[in-house]
Amino acid sequence: MDAFLHVETSLTGRRWVGPDMALDLAAQALVQQTGLPDALCRVLARRGVSAPDAAGFLAPRLRDLLPDPLCLRDMGAAAAPARAGGGPKGIAAPEATARAWLSWVR
Repeated sequence: MDAFLHVETSLTGRRWVGPDMALDLAAQALVQQTGLPDALCRVLARRGVSAPDAAGFLAPRLRDLLPDPLCLRDMGAAAAPARAGGGPKGIAAPEATARAWLSWVR
């Protein structure tokens, strides 16, 4: 490979390596598919982010990153009283509380 920016080695003797051609192509594809700036697409390409995943990578949501709570063992049984409108020791479910509040506001 040729020298990157006409520099063969750094001051410590390490060889400088320029960007990989495959990463350049991936970055250009990201620019065309997402319309994002070139510099940002180069970073995304180096991190292995595809065009469909770019929006989620740049603006992550906690909901997308955490697992579904109902996948936990016995979560359905634990949530049943809350869905029915009553929780442990007579604590109302959030939906019931919201309904009561909305009826009071109206």
